[in-house]
Amino acid sequence: MFVGGWTELAPADVTGQVREAAAAKIAEDVSGATIAEIVRASSQVVRGTNTMLLTRLSTGAHYIVVVWFDLKNYIVTTLKEYTGNLTSFTWPMEE
Repeated sequence: MFVGGWTELAPADVTGQVREAAAAKIAEDVSGATIAEIVRASSQVVRGTNTMLLTRLSTGAHYIVVVWFDLKNYIVTTLKEYTGNLTSFTWPMEE
């Protein structure tokens, strides 16, 4: 379990809808990139479900994507490049 009620997920447990929302936002904001791999994932239930993905893109860059599901819509609330050490990655991150 991560800090703040975040529970680690296996990448295979991330729903197709969350993957699609994350992929669409990445395609929109990161030129020519697609998700090559979900490195880490976690979820938290607070006024809906938040799912955090640490992804490796087809460009080789790593991005953090948070998708919020409010029982109607999947909304990307965070899209941020991650340049830190993957082995020491923790979520939520401190700025």
